[in-house]
Amino acid sequence: MASNALSIVQSVYEDGWVIKAIEHEGELIGFTMFGWNEEEEFYELCRIMIDLHYQNKGYGTQAIKMIPDEMKSRFGCREVYLSTDPENAVGMHVYGKVGFKSENRMVDDEELFKIIFD
Repeated sequence: MASNALSIVQSVYEDGWVIKAIEHEGELIGFTMFGWNEEEEFYELCRIMIDLHYQNKGYGTQAIKMIPDEMKSRFGCREVYLSTDPENAVGMHVYGKVGFKSENRMVDDEELFKIIFD
């Protein structure tokens, strides 16, 4: 898992990535990075992190619902990908709950998921 600091540096030196703080009631509770993955040639929700103190409160699920919508609005994309460790049962449950479907494909040892917009 890449650190937030590495993600920030990556967003500065590689075109196409957007970084944002995730907030709740004025409190910084997480971080996300999303954009165009040149290597795979798709729009990707590349990073999402919710601070340990705010986990298991539904904030990650809310963010994972909102970020693809912002990507659709910002980039005009029709689909968004994300990948996760195949052992991340909690993450895969949340991704499925918000509409991501497994592509039954691995990318860099992570399982690939996709959501398609109507």
